[in-house]
Amino acid sequence: MTTDVISSGQKFNQSVNTPGVTYVDSGLVSSTTFDGPGSAGNTDPLLVIERGGIAVDIIVNDSGNYDAVAVSSGGLLSDSTLLGGNTNIYAGGTADGITVNDAGLEISGGTASGVAIQLYGHEEVYAGGSTTATTVGSGGSATIYAGGTADALTVSAGGIVYDYGVVSSSIVVEPGASTNSDLLLAVEKGGVATGITVSASGDTDAVAVESGGKLSNSDLLAGNANVYSGGIADNITVNNAGLEISGGTASGVDIVSGGHEDVYAGGITTNTTIGAGGTLNLAAGAAATGTITFNGPGTLNIAGSTMPTATLLNVGAGDVINLTGVAYVPGAFAFSFLDQLNIVDGLKDYVLNVGDLEWPYQVGDHDGYVELLPCFVAGTRILTTAGEVAVEDLRVGDTVVTVRDGGPDVREIIWTGRRSLDISRHAEPELVWPVRICAGAFAHGLPERDLRVSPLHALYIDGHLIEARALINGATVIQETETRWVTYHHIELTEHDILLAEGLATESYLDTGSRHAFEGEATLQLHPDFRPLGDADFCAPMVRDGEILAAARQQLLDRAEALGFTRTATPALTAKADGADLPAAQEHKTWRFTLPEGATSVELHSPAVVPAVLAAAPADSRRLGVAIAKLMLSAGGERTEIALDDPGHDGFHNMEDGHRWTNGAAAIALPPHRGPAVLEVTLCTAGQPARWTTAAIRDRRAA
Repeated sequence: MTTDVISSGQKFNQSVNTPGVTYVDSGLVSSTTFDGPGSAGNTDPLLVIERGGIAVDIIVNDSGNYDAVAVSSGGLLSDSTLLGGNTNIYAGGTADGITVNDAGLEISGGTASGVAIQLYGHEEVYAGGSTTATTVGSGGSATIYAGGTADALTVSAGGIVYDYGVVSSSIVVEPGASTNSDLLLAVEKGGVATGITVSASGDTDAVAVESGGKLSNSDLLAGNANVYSGGIADNITVNNAGLEISGGTASGVDIVSGGHEDVYAGGITTNTTIGAGGTLNLAAGAAATGTITFNGPGTLNIAGSTMPTATLLNVGAGDVINLTGVAYVPGAFAFSFLDQLNIVDGLKDYVLNVGDLEWPYQVGDHDGYVELLPCFVAGTRILTTAGEVAVEDLRVGDTVVTVRDGGPDVREIIWTGRRSLDISRHAEPELVWPVRICAGAFAHGLPERDLRVSPLHALYIDGHLIEARALINGATVIQETETRWVTYHHIELTEHDILLAEGLATESYLDTGSRHAFEGEATLQLHPDFRPLGDADFCAPMVRDGEILAAARQQLLDRAEALGFTRTATPALTAKADGADLPAAQEHKTWRFTLPEGATSVELHSPAVVPAVLAAAPADSRRLGVAIAKLMLSAGGERTEIALDDPGHDGFHNMEDGHRWTNGAAAIALPPHRGPAVLEVTLCTAGQPARWTTAAIRDRRAA
C-alpha cells in the first residue's frame, strides 16, 4: 500500500489507480481521479481530507460500500463527482457541489450543500449532520435519520426521500416516470417535514406520512399526500391537490381551488377551512372535530349516517352540504334550534352543529341523497352612528350615516324589509340573481368587502344613481347565476338618500309601490323583482344609458385590468360526436375534426361571452361563441358544403354578413355520408369575441 500526504502549501493533480491512501492535510488536491480499489480488503479509504485540507474537482470511480473518501474535521470536498463507493463527511467536515451517481454520500455529523443525487445514488444524513439545497433526481434517494436535518431539498421525477429526522423548506416536484415509485417523500417514525411545497401530478401518493411522522406548514399544489395511522398533518394548504387522512390526524387544513381533503374511517380532521372551490369528504367512520369554517363557496360531503361533532361556521350562499350517507325521503326538511341544524328525513333526525346560523336551510334531493342549500349570506355592513352594523341587525329607529352632497349626515330608519327567495322557482331569475361587486372593484377599499345587491339596486357614482346590473363586467362585477337561495334586505330612511354599504355609496330603499314584494306586508307578491312601479323622487339622477354610464363602466374595466385581468380573442374550439371528443387539427382559422362512423351530428363547444359585458358602451347583449364562415364535409372522396342556415342546426344566432354566430354550444346536422369523414369548420375574421383570460373573481366572503 502506498501513502501520499499533501501538506500545507502542496498541490496534487493526477490520476490515482493503485491501492493506497492520499491524505490531504492543509494542502490542496484538484482535478484528480481516484479509480481504486483501496487496500486491505476494500476497507481503507482512497482519499482522506482533514485539518484544512481541500479537494476540488475530484472524480471517484471506486466500487464497494466502504468509505472511499473520508472528510474529517476542517476538511472540504468541493465540486466533485462520486461514481462509486461511499464518501463520508464526519463532524466538522464539509461537502459542497457534489454529484452522486451510483455511489453514496454519508453525512455523519458534517455538513453538505448543493448535492445532486442521480441514478442509483444515495445520500444519508445521520444525527448531527445536515444537508442544504440537495436535489434528488430520478432513481436517487436521500435518507434523513433521527437527529439529522435537510433544508431546501428538491425531489425530482423518480427520486425519493425518507425522513426520520427534520426536512424543511423543500420542494417535491412532478413524479413522471420513476425507477423507484411515484412516492417522492416518506415521512417516517420520528420524522418531521415542514415548509414543504408539493407540485406532483397524478393521483398517486407523492407524500406519505407514516406512523410517528409529521407534515406541517406545507402547501399541496398538485398530486396527493396521504397521512396514515399514527401520522400527523398540521397547517396544510390544499390547492388543486388531495390530502388523504387514512387513519392519521390533520389539523388546520385549508382547502381551496379544486383541492380536496378525504378523511377515511379512523382518520380525524380538526379546525378545517373549506375555501372557494374546496371539498371536504368525510367517509363513514371518519371524525371531524373543532370547527369546519366555510370561506367559499365550498362543499362538505358526509358519507356516514353519524354527523360530525365539528361546529360549522360561516356557511352561506353557494356552500353545499351533501349527506351522501342519508337517503333522501320526499318531504324532508330542516330547522335550527340552539345553534343546531336539525334535518328531519323520514322518521330520522340528523343534527349538525352550526355556531353562526342566520338563515333557513332548504333540504334537496342530490342523486337520491340529502343536500342542504343555505340562503343568502347575511352580514352586509352598513355604516351607522354606532359604527358598522350588519344589515339584518338594523331596526326601525336606528340612525345611519349618509353621504350625499358631500355629507356626512345622519338619518333615521323608518322601515326595514326582508324577502327570502328560491330563485329556481322565479319566473324571471335575471331580475333577482344577486350582483356581486368584488372588494376593490372601484378602487382600493371600494368596497371594503364583496358586496351583494339586487340587480336593480343603485350605486351612487359621481353624483348619479346607476343600477348594479348595468355595471356587470364579468370580472369584478358579476351576476351570481348559480345562486338558488337569496335573502334581500332593504332599509327605508326619512327620505331617499345615500348610505355606505361595505364602504361603497349605495341608495337606501325608496317606496315606489313595491313594498308588497317584502315579507310582513298585508299582500305578498309571489315573484318579486323589486322594480319601481312608478316615477319617484330619487335623491339623485338615475342613469341607465349614455356617456355617464359608459364612463362608469370604463372606470371598472380599467380597474379590472389594473388588478391583473387580461383579455384575449384567440378562438378556442372543440367538438364532440356521440358524447366523445373528436380528434382535431387546426390551420389558421380552419379546424378539421375526424368523425366516427355513422355520425349524424356534431357538437361544437367554445368559450362564450356577452360582448356588452366587456364594453364601456354596451351594445351586443347576445351570448356569442364563435363566428362560422363555412362548414365543409369531406367523405368518400367528395367535399360537400353544409349550409349555415340549415334548420337542423341548433345553438346558433341568425345569419349575418356571410357568417353565423354560435352561442358557445352548437349542434351541426350532418348530411348523409358513408365511411370515414372529416368536418371542416372555418371561422370568419371576427372569429371569437374578446373574453377575460383570468377567471372572474370567485364568490368570496371575508372571514
